[in-house]
Amino acid sequence: MSRQTSLALLLTVSLLLNWRPRPVAAQSSEPVSLLRERVTSKGGTTYAALTSMEASGVKDAIVKAMKAAAARGKELGEEFGRD
Repeated sequence: MSRQTSLALLLTVSLLLNWRPRPVAAQSSEPVSLLRERVTSKGGTTYAALTSMEASGVKDAIVKAMKAAAARGKELGEEFGRD
């Protein structure tokens, strides 16, 4: 992965993780993916970016990274929870 691609991925993940309208998704009974589809214009720039990332396996990489972070957080919590 090029440096430019790595930076783009880092910025994208940062934006996704810090995106403020989370309460809307938290209050909805509908899946976040459906909510995102409703606000993404097919043929728009966001749609093009999301389609490209999906084709490149970015979603799987993010899910894997988040699971690894959660597992490590659990390990650290158990480690620091000991006397």
